[in-house]
Amino acid sequence: MPAEYTRIAVIDIGSNTIKLLVADFSGGNLKQTVHCESDETRIGGYLGEGTHIMPASTIEAGLNSVKKLLTLADSHKPDQIAMIATSAVRDADNRQDFCNRIQQATGHVIQLLSGKEEAESIALGTRCDPALSDLSEFYMLDQGGGSLEIIHWSATQTKLVSLPLGAVRLFKKFLNGNTGPMSHAAEAKIREWVDLQWQNVSWLQSRSDAPWVGAGGALTLIRLLFAKRQGHNFEESSNQLDFNALSSFYSEITALNLEQRIDLARVPEARADILPAGLLAILQIMQLAQTTSLTHSVYNLRYGYALKLASQGN
Repeated sequence: MPAEYTRIAVIDIGSNTIKLLVADFSGGNLKQTVHCESDETRIGGYLGEGTHIMPASTIEAGLNSVKKLLTLADSHKPDQIAMIATSAVRDADNRQDFCNRIQQATGHVIQLLSGKEEAESIALGTRCDPALSDLSEFYMLDQGGGSLEIIHWSATQTKLVSLPLGAVRLFKKFLNGNTGPMSHAAEAKIREWVDLQWQNVSWLQSRSDAPWVGAGGALTLIRLLFAKRQGHNFEESSNQLDFNALSSFYSEITALNLEQRIDLARVPEARADILPAGLLAILQIMQLAQTTSLTHSVYNLRYGYALKLASQGN
């Protein structure tokens, strides 16, 4: 690592996945991604079940995941390590128990982000994406396990909102853990819930015709699956996700049960249950936004938080 670079490691404790980013920054800009790692821990499995208590077994699983990723982060000798947590932790009544357990075991304090702070970091992360550098204005949706953030970015202002439309939360709330084919009744309820959340955001009702960007685990997985079907790797694949292609894939996987999604559609087991509900919310937002495609980006929360830390050090 060149001496003028600052190496930042961020462990993002999300509702479905706990993720690590190690990246080098200089002059307030991303220079290189050193390492990315994800652990499908699903600490937000309690969301939508009518409880706000994170089970002891979930806390233990989260701790083990964090310790594993922390060891990996240390191997890259970062100048700074940060731990952040989002919906699954902030929505838990016993969130302080989780944070205390992590701090006692690792010595690191978790920064618990509010929905607004999460959306702000996602917006900042887009600055690291070369594919977005020429855009003077865009909208972005970023879906996690517990929440979905929508951001309107332009050269003059940034508007943002965090909505309870995460894939795990929707699966628990509307499918009640049912892993069979999606019923028409469940689909209608999810669409109605998305519509309600959308209508409650006044600035979305007077939006411009700027392009839309999509981020989050569901879209990253779908892009990877599309690439494999075309005989490409992820890096070679198009970053454009077409509404019709997404809708066709949705129809395919929602006609299948859990085992068939894994065996026939090649959806990883860790996401095969929640993907239909998560994708349905994304499709409904695309319809409400009247957009026919999303530019996919992997530069979201972790990158934004790391960029913020690197900029503070300059």
